[in-house]
Amino acid sequence: TVEPHPTNEVFKDRYGDCRGLSLLAGSMLQLAGISSRICLFANEFGGDPQNGLPNPSVFEHVILEILMDGGHYFVDPQAKGFDFGQWPIAYDNAHLFVIEDQGYRFDNMPVSKEEDNAIVSASDITVNPDGSAVFDVRVRMSLEGSQAFRETWASTTDKNKDKFFERLEASFTQGGTMIKREVKGLENRYGPVNFSLKYIAPNAYPVANDMILLKEADQSDVSDFAGQKRVYPIFVASNTLVKNTNTYHVPEGYQVNFVPKDYQMGIDFMDVSADYRKDGQTVVVNTLTRMKRARVSPQRYGEVKAFRNELYKKNDQYIVLKAKSQVSPQAKDWVKKQ
Repeated sequence: TVEPHPTNEVFKDRYGDCRGLSLLAGSMLQLAGISSRICLFANEFGGDPQNGLPNPSVFEHVILEILMDGGHYFVDPQAKGFDFGQWPIAYDNAHLFVIEDQGYRFDNMPVSKEEDNAIVSASDITVNPDGSAVFDVRVRMSLEGSQAFRETWASTTDKNKDKFFERLEASFTQGGTMIKREVKGLENRYGPVNFSLKYIAPNAYPVANDMILLKEADQSDVSDFAGQKRVYPIFVASNTLVKNTNTYHVPEGYQVNFVPKDYQMGIDFMDVSADYRKDGQTVVVNTLTRMKRARVSPQRYGEVKAFRNELYKKNDQYIVLKAKSQVSPQAKDWVKKQ
């Protein structure tokens, strides 16, 4: 049946599906003097309901439209961990059938904010002459990733939590040692989860003769489209951001021999950039990958492949640290005179 449960039963049982919870939330808002409307919800990729025959099964979900402060806002009472004005990324541009006092209207969900879908990280890296390094890493997860982690963590046994940290340590330390680990934000209802890790990795960077080679992790990936031609458009559905700062501390006895050039590249659905800054015995690298909601026609397929190839070239570069000469200044002067 599509008939929802009475709101008093939903309140008493502290349980309800999307219909019951939306009706209950609407009733509670009404008591607070705030108007709201029921919205039938259909995923963007299921087709526009306006173009189909009348059928209640077209809509798979129910949310609320809240009227407040001269504006209107879409809220899902069933979506845990999302504050006012936030929603799962899968809701972007979803089709809505809004039931109004004197009729109805069709509408679409807004596209979620880039900052809600952002992953931001910073690493302080002390490099050693043997290629090992001490990493002090801080990561802020996206809102949706944070909430998914919260829900999984809350239902995970202590044994499996220990296994999670064991896998985390093995993945990051590469046979080294985890010095410190901390997770903040798990106890919060909203907002991002933050990880702080400090560890020693024994084989972090290759050493070649008197050089240490530092390579940034590939900051982005574009699918390897193997075909020579493309029939369908390339479509990116949502706006996301990955922002990272790595601060490298050069070991004593070494100097920075080479730093790649800064770059900025872009195509309809992606912007990427890398900024290298050398300051004495420190190199700071800021990288950014921004995915943008966009559609690229098949006719521009060649542009996408060319963009991907150029991006791979930019990513395949090294910061080179070279051991300082052990020859004394006096000896250097003698060699010059000869």
